[in-house]
Amino acid sequence: MLKLNLFIVVLFIMAGLLVTKLSFGYKATAFESKKKAQKASNVPFGETLDSLEQISASQGVAFIYIPTKKNEKINNQIKMSLLGAQKALKSKNITASIYTIYPNSLEYPPMAAKTRPPAVLTVYKGKGKNYISGIINQTRLLQSYAAAVKNSRIPTKCGCLQK
Repeated sequence: MLKLNLFIVVLFIMAGLLVTKLSFGYKATAFESKKKAQKASNVPFGETLDSLEQISASQGVAFIYIPTKKNEKINNQIKMSLLGAQKALKSKNITASIYTIYPNSLEYPPMAAKTRPPAVLTVYKGKGKNYISGIINQTRLLQSYAAAVKNSRIPTKCGCLQK
């Protein structure tokens, strides 16, 4: 009888330890998942860009998100607008890439000086450029694309425009 009582007590202690261990493990896992999600939301949107030279002339169009100096996160409305513009251009067989330039990049200060971050710089075939800031939506991004295309044309000796 003593052995049976001792066995039951040890069994309850082990069950208690097991439940405690699992509950703390679950809390730690939930905490780590939440921490990872917060860290992921701080990651800039699109590919990171250190220099405009990374954009090749063969690339169709590049949208470069220019965050404010203190906040590299992109808000959901701008993110959805960039994805919508990218999808609209893709439907016309135009390759559009999305980048984010870090405030610690050497090219960030001159880019930020030409506009008011948060902003988007549209680069067409490495030549034509156009900035937008303030309200950034799909319509304005597509208009920026059209302006960048127009800015990429080079006048020839005859005065006509050439791509």
